[in-house]
Amino acid sequence: MLLSYSLPPRPPLGALDIRFSADMRYCRDDCVIETQSVEKFYIKYNIENDEHWELITLDQRYELNGRGKIEVMNQGDDFILRSMKLE
Repeated sequence: MLLSYSLPPRPPLGALDIRFSADMRYCRDDCVIETQSVEKFYIKYNIENDEHWELITLDQRYELNGRGKIEVMNQGDDFILRSMKLE
């Protein structure tokens, strides 16, 4: 089943690429988002079932729930996408 979520190898340097670590396009709980050749990008999200996620960048945290769009500035580091378990 995981094979159906895997991505092809990265494109050559200089080409735009955004993916989860391990060349995946699926994330379950805590994930690393790797970027290549992008200064800023937009994340559109539609989160259902009262789930909450958090996107952690080098200097900012975004709480993601419901539906929305955020602009993210890439500072050369990976991003963390984490499921927030609410009590």
